[in-house]
Amino acid sequence: MVEEQFLNFQVRIDGVEQINAKLLIKVNKLSDFSPIFKELSSDWFEKQRKMFEGEGFVSGEGRPYDKRWKELSPKYKEWKEEHYPGRKILELTGALKEELTNERNATITKKVLEIRATRKVNGWNLARLHKYGTRKMPARDPFAFSSQQRKRWVMMVRNWVRGEEITKGVK
Repeated sequence: MVEEQFLNFQVRIDGVEQINAKLLIKVNKLSDFSPIFKELSSDWFEKQRKMFEGEGFVSGEGRPYDKRWKELSPKYKEWKEEHYPGRKILELTGALKEELTNERNATITKKVLEIRATRKVNGWNLARLHKYGTRKMPARDPFAFSSQQRKRWVMMVRNWVRGEEITKGVK
């Protein structure tokens, strides 16, 4: 007989809990979420690549991806174009983009998916610096997690647990 159990899983993005869900499911000692976390991680990094391509805008993701990041100041934009021609917002050297779009920056265990950004410049965490901004620089969040993504991930986990196609009913 298969029993019903509550199963917990967590998703943390740069140390901030985004999902802490309990699912009441019929399980046969299901305790390893790592296969579905690999799928979620792929979904996250694909969205990150689209976010950098659209300078903050990702079609279909809703808030906060429904608009581009704030423009660069005219003075900084001019300097950047002179020294780093053609580079987009948050892509001065490409290091931040590389860190935030590379799947090696995800840690997957049986119960937790954690995606992190650790690159520092002059002692500052580069992703957090852009996420929160400064007195002189507006916030441009490279770690945003939309409610659509949260719903999609919970649905993907439910589908996986039920043995169904992972993307069934997922938008």
